[in-house]
Amino acid sequence: MTIRSAALARDMPAQVFVPRQPAPTDGYPVLYLFHGRYGTERGWMEGSFGRDGVGVHETAQELIDDGRIPPLVIVSALINDSYGVDSAPSDEGYDHGPYERYIMDELLPDIEARLPISTDPADRAIGGLSMGGFAAFHAAFRYPERFGGVAGLSPAVFEGMLPDRQWLYPTAAARQEHDPMLLADTATIDHLRVFLGAGRDDYPWIIAATDVLVERLSARGVDVTAEDIRGAHDTPTWQRLAPSMLLALFEDT
Repeated sequence: MTIRSAALARDMPAQVFVPRQPAPTDGYPVLYLFHGRYGTERGWMEGSFGRDGVGVHETAQELIDDGRIPPLVIVSALINDSYGVDSAPSDEGYDHGPYERYIMDELLPDIEARLPISTDPADRAIGGLSMGGFAAFHAAFRYPERFGGVAGLSPAVFEGMLPDRQWLYPTAAARQEHDPMLLADTATIDHLRVFLGAGRDDYPWIIAATDVLVERLSARGVDVTAEDIRGAHDTPTWQRLAPSMLLALFEDT
């Protein structure tokens, strides 16, 4: 699908999986997914030219057919190299613009107006891999009333500040409002289902921050499923984590 974005002044693509099973009376649950840096909306499904994709749509259909999760819609959306936040122009190699506004005010409403999707926020989840994992936690923790679950595979969350990502939090006040690591302590997220997964040979800063995020959420009583497997920061690792992510977000819903 293509979503016309007034905020970004261009069309934004998304790949959408709809299961074989008919929609329930109240509509399908939905999962929004975001790619990593240098990725595209194709990465979560078949990948570019049918190669190197996570294949989450095939995994979902198998779990649906087995009765382990309900029939659901999956939307893999392009967010460029933006981290899914609203940001001012800069020259450090990332994409800037009102990407948070695009996600929350245009992507979600557009998709849900065009497909038979449940209007219950408990049936809406969001997730991402690497950079997209940051975008997912940023959205879910800033707007918890709009989601029932959030997931990150090798999420590019971090404690403190990385030298090339200072633009994410240009002020101390902005960091309090946008840093998922801080929002984990303050946001109203007790109702969320959370999945966090990574490979044991991933980047050390991702492993460390993911462990801290699990600890903080668990201490608050949030329903967290954490999984670490043999693997690195790569597609084969995310392929193996995808079934656990889907089960953690949607099993028994």
